[in-house]
Amino acid sequence: MVGPEFAFHSRNRQPPRDPFNSLLSFAYTLLMYDVYTAAVNRGLNPYASFLHSIRKGHPALCSDLMEEWRAVLADSLALYVTSKGIIKLDHFDAPNHDGGVYLNTEASKAYIAEYEKKVRGRSHYLTYVDYSVSFRRAIEMQCQCLAKAVEEGDPDAYHPVVIR
Repeated sequence: MVGPEFAFHSRNRQPPRDPFNSLLSFAYTLLMYDVYTAAVNRGLNPYASFLHSIRKGHPALCSDLMEEWRAVLADSLALYVTSKGIIKLDHFDAPNHDGGVYLNTEASKAYIAEYEKKVRGRSHYLTYVDYSVSFRRAIEMQCQCLAKAVEEGDPDAYHPVVIR
């Protein structure tokens, strides 16, 4: 699925060591900000978790909630911008002192703009509503469902996202 110019051997991060991993990490960071905001706005503790291990300074609940959206938002964004030529190899700075590969400033702005288009796009992924909502709104609604499930002690109040 990844074009030959962005081919990579495995997932790596902190720091990302190749352009495609850099795009994935950047998209995951943007998604984390959206999920964090939605969780905090709903009164959830972003550091309490169900799936991810709790470590100092890591909003593990946000990592839990991100899982539903990684493929459809972050992974697909990286594939889209590379396949359409929106992001090219020359948009990346040379590896820095720790071996990390990152987008230059101009390309970062373009990538953020594409992410914004993506999260503002509408979908029908939420099974508990019969209308389309933006991905950003869907993330907020999932946080509302989780809060309701916790508040009522009813795990069935949470409806996982089903990606077709």
